[in-house]
Amino acid sequence: RVSIKHVQVGLHIKRGANSGSSDADISEVHIVGNNMQDSIGVIVEGYDNTLTDMRITGVFIGVDLRVGGNYMRYIHPLYSLDYTDYENSCAFRDQSGNNWYNQCYSDQYGTGYRITCSGNSILDSCYCFWYSPRGTNHTAIRADKKFNCVCTNFRSDFRREEGMNNVLLTVGEKGGKGVLERAIADPGIISDDTYNLFDRQITGPWSFLYLPSGGGLHGSGYW
Repeated sequence: RVSIKHVQVGLHIKRGANSGSSDADISEVHIVGNNMQDSIGVIVEGYDNTLTDMRITGVFIGVDLRVGGNYMRYIHPLYSLDYTDYENSCAFRDQSGNNWYNQCYSDQYGTGYRITCSGNSILDSCYCFWYSPRGTNHTAIRADKKFNCVCTNFRSDFRREEGMNNVLLTVGEKGGKGVLERAIADPGIISDDTYNLFDRQITGPWSFLYLPSGGGLHGSGYW
């Protein structure tokens, strides 16, 4: 295991010589940033990289994917900065789409997974958790444009305190064809129902909630 500490950027995977492919295989890295708002754990600018088993803290953005074709598994960014501009902090920022996330874990970030494009990344068995009610706006998945990702077995554990704005999914533009399938959350404390436009089935911690007839993937204004 390698530790990289007190840095503005922990790892920077640049565009590779093989048509932009970096072909890096990186695992078991612990990154501690400098707790500044311009700090980023990992920047990826090349294709065909695999990141596995990484813990990242002390950064405003955990992983910043600027291109596609990358695979991440067991990546755990933990938010530990102050709460200045907290809503724009994110564990994973995907600026390209066509990336794969498996069992990744956003811990206390304002936004867990931010997709800034209309790309179709895959999120499988990923997780969001907030250990503190600080920063009252908590968003699991944020699509700045159309939501075209496929999310399966996604879990989000929100805070239950009064005044919390808990958002499972927010989208910037209509017309997305993404899927949020078998999501696990407590519908009783989710502030926004946008997920109903894409969710095939959402389960709460104590009961199953099935979307009513006419909801879900069909019959909404987004389709």
